[in-house]
Amino acid sequence: DGREYSGQWKLNKRNGQGTKIYPNGDQYTGEWKNDQQNGEGTYTWSNGARYSGEVENGVQHGQGTYTWSNGKHYEGEFQSGKAHGQGKLYYPNGDRYAGQYKNNRKNGIGTFTWGSDSKFKDRQIKQGDIFVGEFIDGYPEGEGIYYHADGRTEEGYWEGYKLIRAKETLK
Repeated sequence: DGREYSGQWKLNKRNGQGTKIYPNGDQYTGEWKNDQQNGEGTYTWSNGARYSGEVENGVQHGQGTYTWSNGKHYEGEFQSGKAHGQGKLYYPNGDRYAGQYKNNRKNGIGTFTWGSDSKFKDRQIKQGDIFVGEFIDGYPEGEGIYYHADGRTEEGYWEGYKLIRAKETLK
């Protein structure tokens, strides 16, 4: 079928440790069970992206680390091939997120810390700013606290990075 495999076999099926190289240059090295990637393994895509961790029936499932070709990487729980559960995401510019994920999106309680100055819609964001609170579909939504690098604090209900209802603004 145009694919190369070297490793252990059992009853004419890949079982145990092995490496499979695909025609497009992708490669999987790790555990196999009944011809499926199962257990611990590393999948490297031809574009430079890489996943190392637990695999179930050929998809990321359990604990693992996914690294994009640009250096961004996620460490945490996977379910059915997607970031799902607790995890940490590190960006090349120094930004980082630690918290809950659902279907590859930040969802639930989390902390986002900015590693560089940036802008989101009309909000100026400074290196060292931190948001702690609820996320829905990748963005703050719900109760949260925004800690400014200069010491100011905004607390209340958020939609995106916009404070909708303030509890209190402290200096």
